[in-house]
Amino acid sequence: MTRYASVAALLLFTLVFVSCSSPQPNLHLRAPDGHAIGFFVEFARTDAEHQRGLMGRTELARNAGMIFVFDDEKNRAFWMKNTVLPLDIIYFDQDGKYVSSTTMQPCTKDPCPSYVSEGTAQYALEVNAGIVQKSGIGQGWRLENQ
Repeated sequence: MTRYASVAALLLFTLVFVSCSSPQPNLHLRAPDGHAIGFFVEFARTDAEHQRGLMGRTELARNAGMIFVFDDEKNRAFWMKNTVLPLDIIYFDQDGKYVSSTTMQPCTKDPCPSYVSEGTAQYALEVNAGIVQKSGIGQGWRLENQ
């Protein structure tokens, strides 16, 4: 019995250690009912990072993305030049409130369409296509940086 107790204690310690050391999402979207969806995001803050975005990426983890941070709030337009993954883009205002979203399709040759926010935005989050619809992301949702 002692042997089994030792093994059980070791397994419990391992589970606790792994769960404590696992990276936590660095950005959350909070629904009007209070539940949240976490994402591991890269931050694009500079003009060069904005222009590069997710170009050339051939995969994106299920709960990963890129958040584009701008200095001001205005209507935003994104395109998918040399981006081979379909992406959802979600626009948020300066207070982190949902503005609009759409699914963007890959584009490898000109002309590439623009995907424009339906209002002024200071942040744009790109995630795998289908997440917005699957999660019901829309009016009343908020962006929270963790």
